[in-house]
Amino acid sequence: MNIWNKAVWLTIALTFTSEWLVAGDSTRAKKLTVEQAMELLKKPNSLRLDVTDLSPEVAAVLAAFKGELRFEALTTLSPETAAALATRSSLIDLPKVSALTPAVARALATTKGSLNLPGIKVLSTDVAKELAAHTGQLSLGVTELSDETAAALAKQTPSLPGTDPRSDRFRCGGRESKFLAATS
Repeated sequence: MNIWNKAVWLTIALTFTSEWLVAGDSTRAKKLTVEQAMELLKKPNSLRLDVTDLSPEVAAVLAAFKGELRFEALTTLSPETAAALATRSSLIDLPKVSALTPAVARALATTKGSLNLPGIKVLSTDVAKELAAHTGQLSLGVTELSDETAAALAKQTPSLPGTDPRSDRFRCGGRESKFLAATS
């Protein structure tokens, strides 16, 4: 066998081996079963998941995870999946979600934990009205807000008595100044 053939066979062997290793790692799976999600609950500290499809049943199991929970590749949520995740009492981190329907925003707003949605660059007034019901920290990737949308977000209820609803609990693309000006 010449050197070229050895290189080709080695590449093929490594490809099959790496696919087998990834298949054994549920955090790299694109879709999880309830059983896989139950196993992931045993992991300490944090979960960074590559799922692209999340069922409400799996979301309900993962919501019980005590550590940091980040969905690295998830781009969309159904209202049912959002409601299942919202039972979580700590951070819900959805960096790739780029749009929310009012129904999904309404469901996510019920969580007692923080919401991190840096992929949300555009925010409709209807979605802002739903997110305003959220009492925890809300982080969005929005860099500009209409006056109407800013006013809707300004109604966000503080999570602690005596706190200013215009505090650092709300982050909008790192540009709090326009938001605060609109709410004053």
